[in-house]
Amino acid sequence: MLDLHDSEILNARVTRLLYVESPKQGDFVRFADVVLRRISHVWLDENGSPDSIQTSDGGSFYLGDGYLSFSGSLFTSVYYEHQPKGTM
Repeated sequence: MLDLHDSEILNARVTRLLYVESPKQGDFVRFADVVLRRISHVWLDENGSPDSIQTSDGGSFYLGDGYLSFSGSLFTSVYYEHQPKGTM
């Protein structure tokens, strides 16, 4: 169980992470073949917009201050196409 200080840190980090609207590490993607995987890395284009993503079936994530860091193996990157929020 977290103490008050750690709970405040967790809440602040989750709030910052949820503020990011573009795809981010930790989000789930459902592919056309119905496979569900987690985004483990987002490659950005020269304008800082998502260009492609890499997913994984496992590994570990670290919740930083407004970001996730991933450690583990990755699948080949796939081109990112924007989908309306709430769709998979």
